[in-house]
Amino acid sequence: MANIKEVTPHISLGVYNSELLIEEFLSKFDNFNLHQIDVKFDILAMFPSSGTVFMAPTITSELLVSHCEFYREFKAYNAMQATTIYQVNGTLIAR
Repeated sequence: MANIKEVTPHISLGVYNSELLIEEFLSKFDNFNLHQIDVKFDILAMFPSSGTVFMAPTITSELLVSHCEFYREFKAYNAMQATTIYQVNGTLIAR
């Protein structure tokens, strides 16, 4: 694992394979409408097999809508295009 001095806290939007057309993706990303949302992290957990420690956000409808919008807009770049359904306060949201 990298030295802590080399690690910058971040939030991942997606993980793409090596076939990603970077220039095309960045051009589309530059035109994507990102908007500010409030995020609260309330879970600290670990993947023991990899030693990864992570914080998970409180799932809100605003966060899910942002997540769905991103994956809908960039679905051409997503190697795994399976539909995922989330439920927040009784509302189903599909990606």
